[in-house]
Amino acid sequence: MEKSTFIDDAEVVAWLREVSPYFQSHRGKTFVVHLTKRAIDSESPNNIISDLVILAHVGVRLIVVFDASAQIATRLTEKGITQREVAGFAVSDQATINAVTEVVGSMRLEFESAFSLKSTGGPFAGAASKTASGNFVTAKPAGIVDGVDLGYTGRVRTIDEVAIEARLDAGEIVLLAPIGYS
Repeated sequence: MEKSTFIDDAEVVAWLREVSPYFQSHRGKTFVVHLTKRAIDSESPNNIISDLVILAHVGVRLIVVFDASAQIATRLTEKGITQREVAGFAVSDQATINAVTEVVGSMRLEFESAFSLKSTGGPFAGAASKTASGNFVTAKPAGIVDGVDLGYTGRVRTIDEVAIEARLDAGEIVLLAPIGYS
């Protein structure tokens, strides 16, 4: 007889008994999760996404912020763009911002796809794992520093907390990109 690859029901029940107090105590709480390059490039980014989907399905309100700095640096190098700094600020010209939006947009779509795929099988099959992303963060130009116009480099102007709360209240995972809109 072939050995089953399924987890024994007794193991599942024991696991649920062990974790259920944590689910109960964190239901309705908001977690802000920062996905770093290390987490994104790890051997198991799909496991991270699966774990986040499980948290969302047991009632944890999730805001996921992802890092794109390493991917942006790689893209700038590929395009032969050297970004200079002034007083700790990056100077972003049109070519730089084009590369940044290309990388960040691509990553955002990859994350939205990953969150969608993780809800198609297993114990949460059929339970939609909706994500919301958009212009929740608006920016303002950083301006001129030490006589240099920083171009498209900016600072946070506002964070639309009301819109984010509405999405969380609707049971959606809020995905925040590392770029502000102006």
